[in-house]
Amino acid sequence: MNFLEKLDYLMQQKGLNKSSLSKSCNIPYTTIDGWYKKGYEGLKLTTLKKLADFFGTSLDYWATEDEYQNKFSELAAATFQELQPEYQKYIIKQIEQLLEIQRKTSKPNTETAEKITPTTEEGEQAYIKTLRSAQNTTSSATNTINDADKRKKISD
Repeated sequence: MNFLEKLDYLMQQKGLNKSSLSKSCNIPYTTIDGWYKKGYEGLKLTTLKKLADFFGTSLDYWATEDEYQNKFSELAAATFQELQPEYQKYIIKQIEQLLEIQRKTSKPNTETAEKITPTTEEGEQAYIKTLRSAQNTTSSATNTINDADKRKKISD
């Protein structure tokens, strides 16, 4: 997706038009309208930051045209926002554990990763399934966290 396709998509998701986006992001309407009429080359970094902050995206989202990565980012962010705070913390902890494994090895240790993550599916669907699984298995996630806390207390 190019810049305008991303902008249109996110505006549609939030039910915005150019005028309401202008007011919400404090970007002049003429600037936004100009992107559609004259193109978007030469966008200012400050303007991209305003869009990223407003829509909850990264600057990379706006700077790249990698459709798969952008769709994944959008789906992951939207799904993550649907989760209750305790499950958001659970997912963040899982991601931190995977990053730690990756830092310790030149490539991810799939055997260890499979023990940490609730699914072995690859890519976007695996991540979304993981998020949904965490949301749908309330007691399981809570019990896992509580068990880990108990083990920590016992070992202390």
